Amino acid sequence: MKGVVDDSGRAILPIKILCPKYPTGVQVDAWIDTGFTGDLVLPQIVIEDLQLEITGSIDGVLADGSGIELSTYHCELEWFGKLRALEVIANLGQTPLLGVGLLSFLHYLAITPTPPPSSPLPLSQNHSQLGIDLILMRFDDVIEG
Repeated sequence: MKGVVDDSGRAILPIKILCPKYPTGVQVDAWIDTGFTGDLVLPQIVIEDLQLEITGSIDGVLADGSGIELSTYHCELEWFGKLRALEVIANLGQTPLLGVGLLSFLHYLAITPTPPPSSPLPLSQNHSQLGIDLILMRFDDVIEG
């Protein structure tokens, strides 16, 4: 999987979410958040647009130590060519966050300089390029490749 590092130094990865409204999937750009131990957080407005089914709630702890109750929703994520069922967490933020729960099985993460692209990477939002690729690979892909 390839992503980018934006002009603010955030690692951004395009992910494909599947749900009843978009059975073939819709692309969403997610920040990789290594401080988030779960799988995926989506802004409530994105969850409403995707019309995800609510499945419950969880108690969470924010970075400032305060507690909060957050709703959870069901969707599927295309992750390294396979569908993965997820319970995503809703928040009132503006950016999807991809947590270490999804990154935990990866054995290769590279941030490499690249020449400036002749055309922008097909991300759903317009992120400026720094000539840096973010590359995620499964261990199997490293062995086979």
